[in-house]
Amino acid sequence: MPANIVGPSVLQSIMQATPFEVFGTTRPFGQNSLAQSWIINSSGSQGILEATPHNNVHNNIGGWMPSAMSPMDPIFFMHHSNIDRIWDAWNHAGNANSPDPLWTDMTFQNNFINPNGTPWSPQVKSLQVPEDLDYTYHAKQIYFRAGTWC
Repeated sequence: MPANIVGPSVLQSIMQATPFEVFGTTRPFGQNSLAQSWIINSSGSQGILEATPHNNVHNNIGGWMPSAMSPMDPIFFMHHSNIDRIWDAWNHAGNANSPDPLWTDMTFQNNFINPNGTPWSPQVKSLQVPEDLDYTYHAKQIYFRAGTWC
């Protein structure tokens, strides 16, 4: 990936972005309820993490990654784990996720599957702490070392 998508200046901008809407993404323009129709409405503005590196990596990898079939691509889970790791580091740097209930209380209806095969429909607020989902990241920060962000 080119430096303008995943390089040190991008990671520095991500880690310095506040509030959440500059870091992540705003809710869709005009959203006034928790209706499922708002999930597919992409009229909100993209923050730096969502636009670059998240979306640009999807678009530049090719294969399955730029489509709705992206979870079939072998790099998908590594890419999303890294985005999640950056988000976790951003939170541990003292930055807060949006407290807006039209964001935190949104339910992803039947988008996930439990290990037993039944649908799981979590609210955003139940997905914000990695440890609550039984995983963690060793490093709680993104740092600059030997000319590169880690």
